[in-house]
Amino acid sequence: MKASLASMLRWLVLPWGKTSGRRIVLDGQNGGVQIYDDSNTLVADLGPDVNADSQNPAGLWTRGYQFPRAIYSFLGGGIVQFGTVTASAINTRSSVSFSVVDSAPRSTTLQLTSGAPIGTTDQAIVSLTSRVGSAPAVAVSGVLTASNIATGLAQITPVANSPTSLSITGLNVTGSNLVAFATALTAVPGSTVIETSVNNLSNTSLNVWVYRTNTTTTGVYWMVIGR
Repeated sequence: MKASLASMLRWLVLPWGKTSGRRIVLDGQNGGVQIYDDSNTLVADLGPDVNADSQNPAGLWTRGYQFPRAIYSFLGGGIVQFGTVTASAINTRSSVSFSVVDSAPRSTTLQLTSGAPIGTTDQAIVSLTSRVGSAPAVAVSGVLTASNIATGLAQITPVANSPTSLSITGLNVTGSNLVAFATALTAVPGSTVIETSVNNLSNTSLNVWVYRTNTTTTGVYWMVIGR
């Protein structure tokens, strides 16, 4: 009797005694609640160790279906996460996460992550930061991490009074309509540095040009955007 009572305190299944199909399992030993559907698939899990993939695993995990894939969602402390479920792993994670930075200046951060693999046309979208204080401020970052944007700094030693170029290769910019920009790193534009430009633009390379009146090595920032 004592052994049976101890077992009941560790596990409670509703409907009583059901071992398969639609049921609710109260796990008194680990402090969790699991819900199963008619096909004996776990569709919801609430407890302290639900999401091993998160820094804060405590929360509510649920499973659903969007043809042709099973998907999941997770709600925990400071995070909402979504993804696909496979037989062996969880992949393609997307999330909304919140955090507080206590070091000066104190701030709160809300980060949106698409979960798309790097190198595709999808993007890790935006990180929003709001500073704590009497003057509210919002800083936006992360927009330029998409695979359709490439940036860099070219160091060019020019021939005086003659346009001089440097070839930039190894790009992997997605998109069919490309635009590029170049600007010289100079304190007094139009004095010794007369002009910067680009040509021979492609998804993998471009030429960066500088026109200067002397032979001083010049840094030229460049950007390529694929649309």
